[in-house]
Amino acid sequence: MCLLSQKSVSHGFLFVIVQLFYALKQILSTVLIMVVLIRCNLTIIQPKYRYINHMLKQLQDFLHQEIPLTKDMNIELINFDGLSLQAKAPLKNNINDKGSVFGGSSSALMIIAAWSLIKLNCQDNDIQADIVIHKNETIWQKALYGEIFINARFKKEYDFEQVKVLIDSKRHKRITCLIELVDVGENIYSTMVAKYVIIPKTNKV
Repeated sequence: MCLLSQKSVSHGFLFVIVQLFYALKQILSTVLIMVVLIRCNLTIIQPKYRYINHMLKQLQDFLHQEIPLTKDMNIELINFDGLSLQAKAPLKNNINDKGSVFGGSSSALMIIAAWSLIKLNCQDNDIQADIVIHKNETIWQKALYGEIFINARFKKEYDFEQVKVLIDSKRHKRITCLIELVDVGENIYSTMVAKYVIIPKTNKV
């Protein structure tokens, strides 16, 4: 009986060791798969992130050169994901006599941010066109006494591949954007609904 008990204990202990071995093997396999996926994901994301940063920097330089007011306001394009764009500007470049953000500056910053959102989508889809503001409606809710952040997004989803077809056929496309002027905490101070028109480029005489 004693010998049988010892064999049973040995077999039981061996069974536990085997189960632990297979569990550890499964854990290590899962960790290895996760590491591979993370590395692959970083490989995909990092070039895209650098590409987006390059697009933003390129457009920001274009704005500062072609629209001098944007350089004076010191607007900075900080994020773009295709559907929305974020920009910022310092208070000191856009201040009024009351120490808050000047209404004219806030309006211009919101218009430029949404224009930039459309412009980047056009560039990303090889659309050769001009983008013009058609009309806008702004509501100033309260005064902002700090750094300015602007969030611009499309009112609805637009298929820019279809926009390209329209532009290539010498037709135009109307785009509506929603823009918010916020502080660093995302509190809203002003909102704007702006309508733009994308039109085929014309040969200048």
